Amino acid sequence: MQQYKKQLIVTLTLPIQVFIVHFLSKKPQWIEHYYSNGIYPYISKTFRFF
Repeated sequence: MQQYKKQLIVTLTLPIQVFIVHFLSKKPQWIEHYYSNGIYPYISKTFRFF
């Protein structure tokens, strides 16, 4: 039953995920700015710590 719920959630959120990826693919400057300068340094520090 638990596996069914997970599959249902993934299936129902798939259209939202596709929309987000499509939207972000049209904004490369936004991705460059927020990912490279915002999120990536924290991800990198975490991986270096481990």
